[in-house]
Amino acid sequence: MNDIIKKAQQIGINPSQNKGQNFLIDEEVLQGIITIADIKKKDQILEIGPGFGVLTRELLYAGADVLSVELDKKLAAYLKKEFKDNSHLQILEKDILSVSNQEIFKALNGAFRVVSNIPYHITGKIIKKLVSSELPKPESAVLLVQKEVAERVCAEKGNMSMLALSVQAYACPRIALDVDKESFWPVPKVDSSVLVIEGIRETLRTPLCPPLVKGGKGGEASLEKGGEASLEKGGEASLEKGGEASLEKGGEASLEYKGGNFDEKRFWQVARIGFSSPRKQLRNNLGHGLRIDQGVVSATLESIGLKHTVRAQELGVDDWLGLITALD
Repeated sequence: MNDIIKKAQQIGINPSQNKGQNFLIDEEVLQGIITIADIKKKDQILEIGPGFGVLTRELLYAGADVLSVELDKKLAAYLKKEFKDNSHLQILEKDILSVSNQEIFKALNGAFRVVSNIPYHITGKIIKKLVSSELPKPESAVLLVQKEVAERVCAEKGNMSMLALSVQAYACPRIALDVDKESFWPVPKVDSSVLVIEGIRETLRTPLCPPLVKGGKGGEASLEKGGEASLEKGGEASLEKGGEASLEKGGEASLEYKGGNFDEKRFWQVARIGFSSPRKQLRNNLGHGLRIDQGVVSATLESIGLKHTVRAQELGVDDWLGLITALD
């Protein structure tokens, strides 16, 4: 920590809340992220908000080719000086939200992954940019984010949101590690988590992911003393070779969506209308927003096995796919 503070003083950096600047200072957490990311030599990695280059250095040491996007001019200048002799690092002084995925793809010469401690004030926007709004998409992402955001992304039926749907419709998210707020300088108000988003697809995801691994006794992610990221008590979800979603130790797998050509614009149009008033029943939102008789919506919901009183947050990706197919 003292080293980071000293560097900040030397280059005149006063951490900005407006830029979401909370620098990781916990070596054990840092090594945990590298373990979770499973970096291989020549991996193409996008890093967002590298700060003082603590994670950057470890990514390079693991053999990755890295594109680091840093908005802060002083930090960008520091990084360019600190890593001036490393040919495997590119530093782009820009706002990540102004950089297209196509630019990233070209800079890294092809398919890429994301490993980052991302700025907390634009976490949701970054996640949507990477997973659901632009092409080409990264293959996967390992992101250090607010714990609350990670939990929202990994929500299950009953607690879904547009953020959760926008990720789960294209990828399989999980929380790999919980991180105490004392692991950062300055200390933020909330704890964090390492969010892993795997199997990112360019089109709506089929077959569906296995059920999410729950925290607590069912298999909470933790960092052991040796620095290894592990899943404590069984219950690990996995995809078998055949591509079918399965759960190894109990539990039922989601069914594969077997529809034909699917209109993604229609999917998101209906989903946004469905979430427009979360406290209202879905039949009310869709009836009003789509100008469909509520009785028709109720009958459609029941035809796919849902209660006519259901609310948007109670539907998973499979339910939305089935509902929109039935409505059309």
